[in-house]
Amino acid sequence: MHGEKATKSNTIFVVMCDNLPTKDEFEKATKDTEEMKKLLLQAFQWGTNFHGLKDSIGDHTQQACNLLVEVWKSFPHIESLLVDVVWMVSCTSSCEALSHILRALIEKVPERENFWKDLQGTLPDSTLLESAQLLVDASSKDGLLMKKIRKLNTELYYRQQKYNLLQEESRGYAKLLTLLFSDITKLTPQILQAHIGAFELDPNRVLDLLLDRLEGEITSEETETILQLITEGGFDCEKISSLLIFKLSFYKKNGNTKKKDKENPSSLYNMIVLLAQQKLLKLSTLVPTALKDLENCYEHYENLLKLRISRLGRISLNSDPSKVDPKITEREKALEDARYDLETSNPLVGLLKVLLSSSEDEKSSWELACGLLPDVSHWIKACTLLPETIGCKLCDLIHTQVEPIYHQQIKSPNLSNKSKSIVSSPYGDDYGSLECFLESFSVAIFALGQSGCLSGQPMLYCQLCRLTRGWLIKQNHTNAEISCGPVVYALIQSILMPCLSLMPPNPAISADVWSLLSILPYSTRYQLYRDWSGVTNNSNKSLLQIQAERKAGKSTRHSLRRLTKEEENVRDMGRKVSKLTHSNPLVVFSTILNQIESYDNLIKMMVESLRFVTPLSLDVLGYCILSRLYKNDGGVNRSRLKDDGINLSQWLQSLEVFTG
Repeated sequence: MHGEKATKSNTIFVVMCDNLPTKDEFEKATKDTEEMKKLLLQAFQWGTNFHGLKDSIGDHTQQACNLLVEVWKSFPHIESLLVDVVWMVSCTSSCEALSHILRALIEKVPERENFWKDLQGTLPDSTLLESAQLLVDASSKDGLLMKKIRKLNTELYYRQQKYNLLQEESRGYAKLLTLLFSDITKLTPQILQAHIGAFELDPNRVLDLLLDRLEGEITSEETETILQLITEGGFDCEKISSLLIFKLSFYKKNGNTKKKDKENPSSLYNMIVLLAQQKLLKLSTLVPTALKDLENCYEHYENLLKLRISRLGRISLNSDPSKVDPKITEREKALEDARYDLETSNPLVGLLKVLLSSSEDEKSSWELACGLLPDVSHWIKACTLLPETIGCKLCDLIHTQVEPIYHQQIKSPNLSNKSKSIVSSPYGDDYGSLECFLESFSVAIFALGQSGCLSGQPMLYCQLCRLTRGWLIKQNHTNAEISCGPVVYALIQSILMPCLSLMPPNPAISADVWSLLSILPYSTRYQLYRDWSGVTNNSNKSLLQIQAERKAGKSTRHSLRRLTKEEENVRDMGRKVSKLTHSNPLVVFSTILNQIESYDNLIKMMVESLRFVTPLSLDVLGYCILSRLYKNDGGVNRSRLKDDGINLSQWLQSLEVFTG
């Protein structure tokens, strides 16, 4: 016992073991079954727990045996209670003490054969049965008990109950297929259950046939009938995921050869999405290893892009520029193979294609898609690896959600012939709908921005810029200075600005970005430029942005090396440099200012070339000049005076002349 932690049953156990009940107590409890059971249990425990002990009356076990025999002969109706009590005592007492009591009862009451047979089937311990002399050789492998157990197991698990298995199953499944393919709308769950019971069909196999029928080309009425049969037919819906995983694994095993017939059929993915929409299936159970394949493929992509970036700034005098680097070729082939396997045999990509292409209920389809890829980093990797499938479909989804808000708020004509005309926005009638839209599809927009897919959709990019500008003006119409909240700031910082670096030079897009940034105070704009340049710790540049900036810097240096004092040359080179500033003004102007600080004869020519830049580029130029004048530029402390401590440094004089 453990003091206060003792349970009620343990407390009764202690009280029972204090003394042996008398026959008078049994006579009083004749009509009370529970009290009679307690007294019997007390008597058995007196004999088992104090086995071998003696007092003035005699041996405790013998006292309990005499009392039980006397009570049993006086009250024959307690046999069922005795069976229960013996089983309870066998679970808590030693085998030796209990077997001693049972042997004594057998010697004194041998005529109760039915009781001893019931007791043989109740006691689970073969050793106890053998020691109590209820069975002979009970624990032996060749004993009667073990033979009966083996025979029972054979009857239960191994013996075939159907005498004509092939004929019965073939007939049953043939009739089932006739019902499924003739007129399935007349098939009810009751008829299906009766058919399964009549031919003893396997329910899981019947469920598999229903899924095959659902996968085929059927009408909406037939689809509702099959879904009703699955939900109300008594099937275990948890088995659906196991059956579908088996179907998908077949295509994955045979998908290594580049054959179109080995790809997962779209009808299978459509059926899986339909079952998920009906809440009969969780999509996450079908793709347990799909994320691992996505990570492996992205690792190949990352290695290839890092190698290409490292080759951009490298100059080798001995290498042939027309010769392709064998390391790049090797990594390109590895990426191509991994990308092909991911697109053809990975169920994750197929399900995302179907969900993102759904035009019925786009918001619920997007929620199901988020269940497949819960983390935004996975969405970025999927869009980066498969921009023509996942990226484009995700852009189309966002475009269909943005366009009604755009036409309702901006009041501009519909420029897209492919888009459907929607009269009202699903998010409301005011500019607050933009905030609701960003909350619902923030993962999608962030993934498109970081993966670079948004840079291939200039119309969607401009719509986001104009909507953001309109929302800021609407929200701050009473304020003297416009301020953007954290949601809009994150949209500009993490999506709009990085995507501008990935776009081809376009002055119209630059003008849309400037129309948004121009309404913000200069402190906010300069903070955005600082984040765009990657100086701050919270700015994580993607590899695509780094590659685009490296290419822009290389092109800028290439143009500056060919700049001369001739007027025509200044005009041509100025246009080329100005064209680069439309998408990467920070990189271009940082390179130009670096050259001007070293060579002051470039100042006049660069001032002439600035006639072709956009207002956004000029604003970025002002930020670049201020950052160069800052004491710690790029972590390097530059002195503003020469070594004599009197005259200004060359870089500062050149920068002053250029600014003036």
